[in-house]
Amino acid sequence: MKKVRLGIIGCGNMGSQHSTYLHAGEIDGAELTAVCDLKEERLNWAKSKFEGVATFTDYKEMLASGLCDCVIVAVPHYDHPGISIDVL
Repeated sequence: MKKVRLGIIGCGNMGSQHSTYLHAGEIDGAELTAVCDLKEERLNWAKSKFEGVATFTDYKEMLASGLCDCVIVAVPHYDHPGISIDVL
């Protein structure tokens, strides 16, 4: 079975939890391939925990990279609409 390549936009509370279980392989058929956050300290955390996972500060660059089949939008709720429209 082909794995679905997942990216996560936002590495705060929810994004860090999603990325941790995805990277650990807890979801059959899913693979964490990219994470994105505006804050450098969150990206440094991701780099230290998730070897081989691409990191981005611009979610549009992550979407254009071709590394993700789908994404989880884990940003504050007021940013969901605009980002989700771009994802679609």
